[in-house]
Amino acid sequence: MQDRTGKAPATLDWADLDAEVISAFLDHLETDRHNSARSRNARLTALRSPFRGARR
Repeated sequence: MQDRTGKAPATLDWADLDAEVISAFLDHLETDRHNSARSRNARLTALRSPFRGARR
């Protein structure tokens, strides 16, 4: 993300996180960092958590 936006991860805002960015991050985990699909799915679940509360 820092390569794409120039922002450090700690300075990202909700507006910076869209489906394309999150998908690219998850793909990076599998291809570049060799994480398993299970790890990818766990992170996706963690990323969805705050959005569930925001919809209410």
